[in-house]
Amino acid sequence: MKKTILLLFTIVICLSSCQKEEIQLELNADFKATTIDRANDPIPEYTNQEILEINLRWTAFLASKVLKDNTAARSEVQGKLQNGKNSLTLINLFNNEESDFYHSFYTQLTIYIGNGHPEYGETRPNPPPITPPGSMSEEQKFLKYILNDNCVELYFPRGLNFFTSNELTSTGHPITNANNNQGVKLLQGNEPSNDPNTTNIYPNVNLNYVNNNNNIVIARPYRGFLNPNCGYAEYSNIDFTDFLDL
Repeated sequence: MKKTILLLFTIVICLSSCQKEEIQLELNADFKATTIDRANDPIPEYTNQEILEINLRWTAFLASKVLKDNTAARSEVQGKLQNGKNSLTLINLFNNEESDFYHSFYTQLTIYIGNGHPEYGETRPNPPPITPPGSMSEEQKFLKYILNDNCVELYFPRGLNFFTSNELTSTGHPITNANNNQGVKLLQGNEPSNDPNTTNIYPNVNLNYVNNNNNIVIARPYRGFLNPNCGYAEYSNIDFTDFLDL
């Protein structure tokens, strides 16, 4: 009799244990499925305001690369920054795709777009440039964005002075009323290189930074009323020229 009771008790424990194991396996399976689903969720889309801010930082960065590496393009820009002038539209600088500045800008754009960085992993703005879908090349879509879909100019708050240093700092308008934004500082040296002096840094570009550094390049929108895309009514509370104005 005792053996029979012991056997029945053992069977009950086994059944209970098996049920718990099955429940745990189901929970584990549910957890794994949930984890996989979350991992495959699409990256949230950027707002139009965020896309503009990102692409402005990239425009300024590419322009600073041009000014650092191409002396002919640098001379073009310095020649236009005369008599107290401190801003130039991209349309003016590109000059119908005939200027040295345009050709060097396009070369830099080809290096960065799609990859977000050159092969040697240089510091650069993040995320990579954002372009709308379309049948054109990534370079063409980016140029269309900054030349046709928007009106963009480069602002040099302290002009350009390469006599003492060829370091440059770039940033873009934050598309808010904030008076600072993340920048990229190109240090002295010729990339690509293993020279540690070519490792760039991310400064917080604010008025104090501007007052203590030369060769700052800022990309910002301007209201070009001849272009119906450039009224920027959605940003009517922002005066783009106030950003880091000295």
